[in-house]
Amino acid sequence: MSAAQGTDAPSRIRCGAGFFRRPDRALIQVSGSDRVRWLQGMVSNDVAVLVPGLERSGCYALLLTPQGRILADLHVFERGDHYWLESARSARDTLLERLDAFIIADDVTLGDHTDAWERASLEGPRAVEWFAGWAEQPLDALQRHCGVDVGTPVGAAFVARWGACLDDGLQLFLPTASIDGVLADLREVAARADGECVEGDPSDFERLRVESGIPQFGSELGPDVLPAEVGLIGEAVSLSKGCYTGQEVVARMESRGALSHRLLGVRFDANAAAPPTGTALEVAGKVVGELTSVVASDDSALGLAFVRKAHAEPGGVVRVGDAEATLFAIPPEPAS
Repeated sequence: MSAAQGTDAPSRIRCGAGFFRRPDRALIQVSGSDRVRWLQGMVSNDVAVLVPGLERSGCYALLLTPQGRILADLHVFERGDHYWLESARSARDTLLERLDAFIIADDVTLGDHTDAWERASLEGPRAVEWFAGWAEQPLDALQRHCGVDVGTPVGAAFVARWGACLDDGLQLFLPTASIDGVLADLREVAARADGECVEGDPSDFERLRVESGIPQFGSELGPDVLPAEVGLIGEAVSLSKGCYTGQEVVARMESRGALSHRLLGVRFDANAAAPPTGTALEVAGKVVGELTSVVASDDSALGLAFVRKAHAEPGGVVRVGDAEATLFAIPPEPAS
């Protein structure tokens, strides 16, 4: 590895792949004969068009309040006779309570399957290559947010494609008590391919997530946030499907462009001490936003922040605590 590539874990992961244990994720199953119609009216994306397979088996979606704000973000997978909803564990109770409250005379059953699988993320440019080599099943055709069952040396697994902290990656649902063996096998596969599969810790994950400009539930996503403020219209919100909770507000704001805030990246001056999350962003002494995430990066601290519309321009300079910082669009421009 060259010196330019760096020797810290995030730099090594960007060159190969990083394996992250994800006990922070939850899994809910939706079954019953009315599940398609019912779930279509609950979440923001079009789940009625999903079919099992590599190309249209999953989507990213939101559960919204009637006011169009985010109660949970989730990945929906069509599993044949049921759906899976994958989300943050911290949103699980809210998700289950809200969904259960809207089962009236519907043949719909909810089940908490969080503990039935071990969860891991395999992130980075060689994640798909190395996992496919280990499982001996090609995955290049697996589309973003879709998932398939895969036979592996440790048993049946479910594999979905999206990057949780980088642009691309795989989300792994593994047989219980298999995660250590999977990591060991992936390290061997990577070594044979002249690469390295690094086990990252939560701080590595958070740094890569913020550097990639990926919003996270509990930080940038929550009940005070509108989908358009975090750029999720289109990816997690369908503007062509029928009614769902919060749909009228989302459609009205999209047609009017009436946003008061926008999520942007914040790059602090070199060697500046990064302030804690929750610190106000100021311009000429006026509060114009709030820092939601912050990490130490290669040569300066980086963060994510909601910024008022009038000041939400990439390149703008703001004061955050005792430090100055420059705003940038997310996702950030690729490094030259």
